[in-house]
Amino acid sequence: MWKIAYHIDPLCPSSSGVERMQGCNSSVIAAVSISIRNLFTLMPPPSSIENNEDFRAFCSGGKSAKIALSDLTARNIALLCCSDNNVNENKGKNMFSVKPLCSRQKMMQQYSNDVAVAIADGKKKKRLQWAKKRRAKSDQSSSSSSLTLHYSPCVLERTDVYCSSSAEEDGVLHMMLRIMDNHPQQRNDNNGNDNSSDDEKKIDAMIIENNTSCSENGNDYGEREEFLKKFLCKLASSLFNNEITAKQQQQQQLKNSTTPLLRHVATIVLQDRLRALLKSSSMNAVAFIADGSILPRKSGASNSPMSCPPALPFRAPDETDLSKILNVDMGVLINYLDESYAGSGYLEKMGEQDGRSEGMLQIRGLVVPKGVTLIVGGGYHGKSTLLRTIAAGVYNKVPGDGRERCVTIEDAVTVRAEDGRYVNNCNVSAFISNLPSMPGADGKTNVIDTTKFSTREASGSTSQASNVIDTVEMGASAMLIDEDVSAANFMARDGRMRALVMDESITPLLYRVNGLYISKGISSVVVVGGVGDWLDVPDNVILMNRYMPNDALKKAQSISRQFSYGHVEYAGRGVVHRLPWDRTGTPLQRRPDKSTINGFHDPEVEVLDGGLRIALLGDDVEDDDNDVDQNSKHLEDDEFGTIDMSRCEQLLGNREQLYGCGLCLAWLLGFAKSNPGLGIRDLLARMDEALDGSEGMRDVLQRFPGIMQTDCLHSIENSLWENIGFAYRPRKFEVAMALSRMRGVRFENVPEEDDEAARAEAEAEREAERRKKELLDLWNNRRKGKNKK
Repeated sequence: MWKIAYHIDPLCPSSSGVERMQGCNSSVIAAVSISIRNLFTLMPPPSSIENNEDFRAFCSGGKSAKIALSDLTARNIALLCCSDNNVNENKGKNMFSVKPLCSRQKMMQQYSNDVAVAIADGKKKKRLQWAKKRRAKSDQSSSSSSLTLHYSPCVLERTDVYCSSSAEEDGVLHMMLRIMDNHPQQRNDNNGNDNSSDDEKKIDAMIIENNTSCSENGNDYGEREEFLKKFLCKLASSLFNNEITAKQQQQQQLKNSTTPLLRHVATIVLQDRLRALLKSSSMNAVAFIADGSILPRKSGASNSPMSCPPALPFRAPDETDLSKILNVDMGVLINYLDESYAGSGYLEKMGEQDGRSEGMLQIRGLVVPKGVTLIVGGGYHGKSTLLRTIAAGVYNKVPGDGRERCVTIEDAVTVRAEDGRYVNNCNVSAFISNLPSMPGADGKTNVIDTTKFSTREASGSTSQASNVIDTVEMGASAMLIDEDVSAANFMARDGRMRALVMDESITPLLYRVNGLYISKGISSVVVVGGVGDWLDVPDNVILMNRYMPNDALKKAQSISRQFSYGHVEYAGRGVVHRLPWDRTGTPLQRRPDKSTINGFHDPEVEVLDGGLRIALLGDDVEDDDNDVDQNSKHLEDDEFGTIDMSRCEQLLGNREQLYGCGLCLAWLLGFAKSNPGLGIRDLLARMDEALDGSEGMRDVLQRFPGIMQTDCLHSIENSLWENIGFAYRPRKFEVAMALSRMRGVRFENVPEEDDEAARAEAEAEREAERRKKELLDLWNNRRKGKNKK
């Protein structure tokens, strides 16, 4: 039933070339798998799989159910590891213990206590042991809270626990576990040398299936197998009953006792189906915030919801177009949803009536329509909290998060200013023009070509302009912008400043948001609190007052008419604050140039600054292009290959997801080498196809383009285990951000093809302009005739 393979642990002192210290734990990696069908046969009470209603409900969830199973399994592994799995029934220390995969730094922290006690003697040893017991007692009481901080509240695909597809079965659950040897000194001689046999060291190829004993390979591994079997039994039990989830229920305020796995699955499937409704023609929306949701967090450093009270459950305004009731067909999974909102008017299950199916669910909440939406209000009234909820809605959340019924379309991207970011060959001419360059030897100042803008240290305005253009180029359908973290001169300019500074290089975003939506279909959700000019452009206005939303569109339109009376056109190019999107401002598709691709033949991802940055390390590149701009010569950049993603706010998986960005970026550059004609958007589409394969993120690890040697693939996986432990799957937009921010990267434009559709679109635009001019001339002539009379 359980299939287990042991692999050498790169963090084990003997395997990493580090001299084994007395008292320092040794470890191996156990790769465990079980078919999902067999997993459900372990569910109490025993029954045939054909009569198992829970299994049928699980299968109705499709891929979403498998992702939910992987996520809950990973969380329960962590919960079991910080509970009593290291202590046997007689309260004695087990020979082995199971740990989730983690980085070298965390492993050394785990080793430090044992090593300190082993090398100490006398009173010092007793003091250390006493201190260790106190810390252990403290850790036991706070294990639940620390775990909550470690794991993201978002449900993300990962490399260490995942489900693969199988043609013969309903899928297979895979997990990678680290088994620690708690008493390695028993296998050392008096001089500290390892007396393990050669057979014991060759554990990489050992397979255990259907309870087959491996004691013939060494008693150590027979004991290890028995301990692992007991742990796996506890893990399987935790998926189907509430033995280890009592603390979770108290912490996450879960009120029903539904099977944890099916509750997890139902919650994830509900969010996916809500998100699918947003993209339907009847909704045409960016986001949905359900009534009863708890949006604020305990603190800025916590992912846990604020307790209620003082937090107020979210409530959409009454009798407005922003409030809607969504009907979601959950099928049999409706019976497994947490009912903490039931009976409060937030959630209602529908029976068979009016042609609806029995599994129909009604949810009321606030809809953020497509177009330009403003979120306004006073300070500390919940504007940014609402925007952060919308930004987090691109991911599914776990039950009890408080925002598990708040969803956003998958391709919504947060845009902000990033002073100092790296930019190469970016067409920012829609926002930035007439930039002066540094004076030359003759004292003359030239104008920078902003259709191919490059810099190593972007300002606030140029960095945010580059971020908007990157968003357009990558095919996002919504931008999420907070005034608090944006460049003020990029967001808006009032009439007084326009009168004072006539030669301004920046066209503010305020003038472009309507053109972006009309021409490109890109919506904008903007938090505004200090610039009233934004009231001239919105299609929707949400006014936050004491953490509650109100529809303020009519009032905003009235104020706009009152204050904008008599305003002139902006530079003669359009009505007040509403410029059309120029075709010349549309970014061309870019691709990494040959020198960038060849510079990362065998890439390696390194974590920097405690997880705020990563570096993609590769071979050095010779620069044969003497005409390349000085800004692009990456050989002179001391930080070549480093990527600062600290201000990319939708990387909610922390450094594990950042490391996943690095892995996907390395895969993308390898794929680009064999497909040099593809632009970034096409490369990202191919990457997503690979990630959607049978094994998800594992496919990226095991099938790097251009790397066929098994030892190289093992090196990539060992580097992952050593640096971070595991990685989360990122969205393609975060991978694109990592690529465009990588210092030293060079882009070239993909040659435009002679596209008939593009020519027809350009001709239609010219014809529309001609007709508009004719109508204007006709109107002017009529007015002149009336004036003569």
